Amino acid sequence: MTSSRPPVDTDRTALVVATLSATTMIAQQVAGKVTRDTLFLSQFPATTLPRAVIVASILSIAASLIFSRILSRSTPAKVVPGLFATSATLFVVEWFAAAPLPRVVAVALYLHMAVFGLLVISGFWSVVNETFDPHAAKRAVSRIGAGAAFGGVLGGVLADRVAALVDVRAMLLLLAALHFLCSAGVARFGRTRSGAKGDEAEPRLGLDVIRTTPYLQQIAWLVAMVSVCGALLDYALKAQAAATYDASEDLVAFFAAFYTISGIAGFLVQRGLAVPALRRLGLGGTLATLPFAVFLTTAAGAVATRLATIVLARASETLLANSLFRSGLELLYTPVAPTKKRASKAIIDVAAQRGGDLVGAGALLLIVAILPDAAIRTALGLASGLSLVTLAVVARLNRGYVNQLAESLRRGVITLDSKDVIDATTARTMAATRVGVDRRTLLEEVERYRTRWLAEAQPATAQAPVVERATTPETPRLAEDLLSADPVRVRKALTREDVDGRVAALIVPWLAHPEVRDAAATALRSIGPRIIGTLEDALLDESVAATARVRIPTILQSFSERRAVKALLHGLTDPYFAVRFACGQSLARLVRTAPGLRPSDEVILEIVQREVDVDETLWANQEVEDIHASSVLLDAPQRRRVQRSAEHAFTLLSVISDREPLRFSLFALASGDPNLRGTALEYLENVLPDGLRRALWRHVAREGTVIPSSRSTEELAQELHRTISPLVGRRSRS
Repeated sequence: MTSSRPPVDTDRTALVVATLSATTMIAQQVAGKVTRDTLFLSQFPATTLPRAVIVASILSIAASLIFSRILSRSTPAKVVPGLFATSATLFVVEWFAAAPLPRVVAVALYLHMAVFGLLVISGFWSVVNETFDPHAAKRAVSRIGAGAAFGGVLGGVLADRVAALVDVRAMLLLLAALHFLCSAGVARFGRTRSGAKGDEAEPRLGLDVIRTTPYLQQIAWLVAMVSVCGALLDYALKAQAAATYDASEDLVAFFAAFYTISGIAGFLVQRGLAVPALRRLGLGGTLATLPFAVFLTTAAGAVATRLATIVLARASETLLANSLFRSGLELLYTPVAPTKKRASKAIIDVAAQRGGDLVGAGALLLIVAILPDAAIRTALGLASGLSLVTLAVVARLNRGYVNQLAESLRRGVITLDSKDVIDATTARTMAATRVGVDRRTLLEEVERYRTRWLAEAQPATAQAPVVERATTPETPRLAEDLLSADPVRVRKALTREDVDGRVAALIVPWLAHPEVRDAAATALRSIGPRIIGTLEDALLDESVAATARVRIPTILQSFSERRAVKALLHGLTDPYFAVRFACGQSLARLVRTAPGLRPSDEVILEIVQREVDVDETLWANQEVEDIHASSVLLDAPQRRRVQRSAEHAFTLLSVISDREPLRFSLFALASGDPNLRGTALEYLENVLPDGLRRALWRHVAREGTVIPSSRSTEELAQELHRTISPLVGRRSRS
């Protein structure tokens, strides 16, 4: 297999072009804001800004949803150059119309910048993410980000110099030229990585992903609330500037100076403080710098409402939003599975921010209508109060990040190298999450059981019937052996014939010890069904070592009782995939030996539905360590060709359906023969409910697979047996 990695010189060329494109893009963005604000405020009073923001926000949100849908069917490298070119063409049209229709162009430019501004930036970074492989991206993104920060400075200088030499209308041609350059640049470096394609099938729309993921909803709320504060401060700055400066030339000079100085300060903060802040303050502390600074500066501005204090408030928000806050915000996506991230990030970047603008504009309309003489002071006061609420949201989101990151690391949805982690929050979470089951951990768990047993043993002994104390005289001594740290002593204790059920909880931790686990399992089976409750408690206790919990289902399957089935069904809800996998295997074996204990079809189908309702990344990365263990459906050589998620789902289905056709279907879906796959899909189409089938299809159906014409279930089962049986052989009872 040949590598798809491009040559080093191609990577270097792509990096140079991407950096220059980022500089050009942000320079155009800043210069465009200066031009937009100048033209609008020279034609309309500042009190009309909230209406313009509302219309612009609605259009921008709609555009982001359309853009997300387009990206799900194509690739950013194909779509984004056209987006830049379309924007550039609109600037040319606006330049032609500016002289005869200045008011119309002022409105059109405002809406144009609102709709395309965030879309092209979000699209640009999507191209960067899909152009550079993960290793190259670690070096590339920092350089491209530095180029973007420099573009902010350059944009302010360009706006000031061009407006000083010619009229503001000429800026429209400059903005068009810059976006045409961006289009060419993105088309150039976006093509450098051959074979970079989009997902063949997006599992869900971005809104569905956000709706079903509380963590992404919290990120969206944070972006929206910061945007509301920004909208309030933006109005305060523009209204005060319009009241201070009458001539359009003075407004251009003011806004150009503001954006230039803010850009320089943001560049210096990003280069000098971003990494130290993440290391010392952690992710939550870094994100909190923005609302905390806004609270202090807006409170001061509300008390002393002058242009200088308003400039300070708006500058602090702009500076931190584009430096420390942006660095922390991007890290919030670290625990999110790639498929979810691609589907949702553009919507959060654009729609959540524009939604915040919309709310801010609505609030400003009310303020202007009710308190026209104190609108600026009221807007500053509202921003100050909202920043305190944002601090609370940051604190909650930081806890959500830690939980999401820990869960993703445990499940293998993401993998992080410690040397690539720069923020303190992620580092602490990784340290708390990556704890293997070593000797120290095992002994700590044994000590925990020692404490529990000693606390409960005395009252239990005092109240126990005399006959039980007489028949189990060795129980305290057995417990002492099991609570020791000596595997030899423990293994000897477990071979006794008089193992008491009351020490079952002390045996469970030793299922994780490689030298003792077989003896521990044998001892637990010998005690009998009366310890099913104890085993179920340990199975569901996430503080018990996972390597011990995954061995409990094989013990439960030896007890042909309804309580054992109930315990296994409870284990199938565990967040750890290996535990669910082991429970599925044991449940299938138990039901095969005792058909009368089979759960209802509805219960099993509901469990399978939960298993298949995951994104493709999680489905592909769920694994179990003990892969050589016997399987209900497959032999060891066959298992190497099949994903564990698929094997688990089909194992559960075999509890309520004919096992052989499911086994053959699973093998056929893992094969490269489109005819075999088509037959398997047709069989499953006949036996699975529609909702479950559609969810499963996302993981097992491939583009180009032909499903044969409709046949009966019996005919399909016979066809699977005829074609697959010679390949896999007849499955022996396991």
